[in-house]
Amino acid sequence: LKKAGELIAQEENPVERKEIEDARDRLLAKWDEIEDNARSRSASLKEAEKLADDFDAKAHAMLDWLAATEQKLKGPTTDLEAALEIVEQVKSELEKSKPNRDECLELAQKIQDHCHPRAEQPIKHWKKVIDGRWKEVSDRADDREFALLEQIQAEKQREEQLRKLQK
Repeated sequence: LKKAGELIAQEENPVERKEIEDARDRLLAKWDEIEDNARSRSASLKEAEKLADDFDAKAHAMLDWLAATEQKLKGPTTDLEAALEIVEQVKSELEKSKPNRDECLELAQKIQDHCHPRAEQPIKHWKKVIDGRWKEVSDRADDREFALLEQIQAEKQREEQLRKLQK
């Protein structure tokens, strides 16, 4: 286009040359605008890819951590006090890890705010998976704690009754 513009600049008719130069200038301005938009879009896509990779890593790390934490709750109940201590540790770990979960969900929301409409459903699904899994492990810890406390109370009552019978 630039070479053709140089050839046209040699045109002898000044009116035609002016019209052609104006058309060429408009075309070059549009081309520059397209290049700028392409660079901007490319930068946005790279940022989106970085966010997606970061979210993927954090989401999988969170889910793996939750699975490992849940396994701690499945220990034997032969020593009720030790089992109760493990449950309390798990609840403490959950509380300490809550900022990580919140950060992961905030990152998902940031991605959702800027994503294409067709990509909203998968990110909503991942948010539900993370939040649901968190609640599941938290509820399981609460249930386990309640069950252990009931067993401890029942054991204390049996010991008390045995003492009464021994007297």
